[in-house]
Amino acid sequence: MGAHRLLPAALSPQVGLWKSQAGALEAVRDEPEVVAPELRQARDALAAAEARAGRLRQGQAEVRRRAEEARQAVLRSLSRVRELEVLARQVPGLQHWVQRLEGELQRYR
Repeated sequence: MGAHRLLPAALSPQVGLWKSQAGALEAVRDEPEVVAPELRQARDALAAAEARAGRLRQGQAEVRRRAEEARQAVLRSLSRVRELEVLARQVPGLQHWVQRLEGELQRYR
């Protein structure tokens, strides 16, 4: 068996490895084209999610603002109710006073 016959047999696994590596390199080289749409889609999804999050934050701020306005309105109403309660407690005394004055008027007529 000559040395020239052993050389191709010994190189055969190496050639297979080179071809395998070349295929892997070609796949990696082609990968950006495969990955680019996925990356673009992921970026678009991220942008959409960030936009939704921004709208949610704005909505939450609006809800907080309206809740504060409602709270202030309730506090103003409660204050007015208390004022009316004070006035209502004065009514019986005022009624008595009015009746007394009417009685005096009747005497002078």
